[in-house]
Amino acid sequence: GFTGSVTFSTTGSHTAYARCVDGDENYSSGATSTISVSKGTVTTDPGIVLSTGALIKPMCQNYEPKVGTCHSVYYFGADGMAHAFPTEAEYRSWYGSSFSAVKEIETWQFNRLAIGEDVTMRPGTSLVKFMGSSTVYAVAKGGVLRPIVNEAVAKAIYGSRWTTYIVELPGSVKNNYNDGEKIDSTSDYSKSQAYYSVNSIDDNF
Repeated sequence: GFTGSVTFSTTGSHTAYARCVDGDENYSSGATSTISVSKGTVTTDPGIVLSTGALIKPMCQNYEPKVGTCHSVYYFGADGMAHAFPTEAEYRSWYGSSFSAVKEIETWQFNRLAIGEDVTMRPGTSLVKFMGSSTVYAVAKGGVLRPIVNEAVAKAIYGSRWTTYIVELPGSVKNNYNDGEKIDSTSDYSKSQAYYSVNSIDDNF
């Protein structure tokens, strides 16, 4: 008999069946089977199993440059994809200053993972501005940027030391975010409500 294997790149239910074809392109199909792929775990080899919420990075080789894929940390999401933290600021907004939970995996193992969208700042943690622009944004769920109209509003929401909450990000990551409505008063935005609008990074996609 003939045997083969199939790799599914997404979680959920999939259908599969075998089809035999002869030299004249006549074919016959077997019965259809439903295969359930577990959500949130991926086995990259018998010794590496990733669970939803795992923090990973591929091992760097000596010949690799000081920037690039192997120097980035990724979040393994419930969608079965690896999501990069484009800067350290995004990482710190979710996990603080500790990197102890980050697990290194072999590059070939990492390359077997599907790559999803980048991680954005956790809502309600920091104010954001982008290099080359003076606009200051509060961040809402889903990576939504909400421009604050003036200093008085920023001070009313974040306090007299509001400028210490500003994180400057490179303009190249702005495309990871979505445009939102302006914040004209304290009734337009609550940093505590924004913070607790998500429980994990998966809630923010």
